[in-house]
Amino acid sequence: MIFAELDAGDIVPIVMFGCLFGVIPLGYFIFSTVSTVAVRWMDNRLKRKLLDRGLSVDEIERVINAGELPGGIFGRKKKTKGPHREPVPPVK
Repeated sequence: MIFAELDAGDIVPIVMFGCLFGVIPLGYFIFSTVSTVAVRWMDNRLKRKLLDRGLSVDEIERVINAGELPGGIFGRKKKTKGPHREPVPPVK
């Protein structure tokens, strides 16, 4: 058996390699997925509450767009299409 020939000094790098390339990415994937689901769940919950109060779709859209933070939700930057910098004003 392969593991019978290994001593204690050989096991440490194998465990560190497994943690580095297995456990850490898996934890990141799980955390990011749970975070995305939670944000969408809160967003849908808010929209349903506003619908239950009798607001129209246009009013809900105005309320949601008015409450956006400059950096996006939780200070994150929004993903945008196009250049990621402010446009340069034209030269006169």
